[in-house]
Amino acid sequence: MNGLILILIIQTVQTRRRVPFIMLTAIAVEILGQVMTGKRQGLLLFVLYLLCGLAIYFGNLAGPLLKSVGLPYNRILTRLSYVLIPLALVAMIGFLGVVRTGSRAQNVIGLGIGQLTQYLQLPLINLEAVCQAIGLGPAGGYKPAGLLTGLLPYRLWGVISGNELPIQLPQPGIGTGFYMPLHINTGLPGIILFAFAAGYASRYFYNKSFTSLFHLLVYCQMAWALFAAHSYNHFLTLVFLPAPAICFLIFAILTKSLRVRVLPKREYAIRQESLQI
Repeated sequence: MNGLILILIIQTVQTRRRVPFIMLTAIAVEILGQVMTGKRQGLLLFVLYLLCGLAIYFGNLAGPLLKSVGLPYNRILTRLSYVLIPLALVAMIGFLGVVRTGSRAQNVIGLGIGQLTQYLQLPLINLEAVCQAIGLGPAGGYKPAGLLTGLLPYRLWGVISGNELPIQLPQPGIGTGFYMPLHINTGLPGIILFAFAAGYASRYFYNKSFTSLFHLLVYCQMAWALFAAHSYNHFLTLVFLPAPAICFLIFAILTKSLRVRVLPKREYAIRQESLQI
């Protein structure tokens, strides 16, 4: 859904046509789905995905957002958007916290700030516990196959291993950061090698995203994996990166849109011109 909405916004801005009903419907379904399930991470992923894709493709963030919803692109609205979008996102995070916990908070912005603060603090508590328990790692010997845990369907892995961690976490159900699965299964060598591999892959997809639709869609997904590294390693989570990347590849092949046909040396000038008109 995120990739579809991004493509619809790009097409709307490029063709300078009226805002399509299907795009507004897709955005409403996406937001409503996150509200109904109370998934704050899904909402953050959705917003970051769109912002990252528009910033890369157009070299400009406020212009495409305003044009895609039919608003004029001027200095006043641009500056307001840079203030209102973060405030609206924080308020929505607070509202989802109310929906999820059933509390009666009066200030959703304050609650949203508190939720985001916990989002950063709790994984650090788990990370400290893991470091205290196993040092430089790994826990009980090198087990590279353990990295496949997040790349298999949850129920299938439960049949194989029971979904048991070798360490009791002080904050169960909360992530422990980018390095936890590497730390437990491969120790410091695995952390170093995987960090280089993830960095190289991210840079490769970023460079390609300026001229390739497939790489653009995948890198926007990678952007969330990098942004949420304080809590999770989504490079090793099936539903957050590998599965969406496969879906984006199939979609790009079926639509024959693997490459965005824009001259590399003029791409920003052409895209900026499309915003000004």
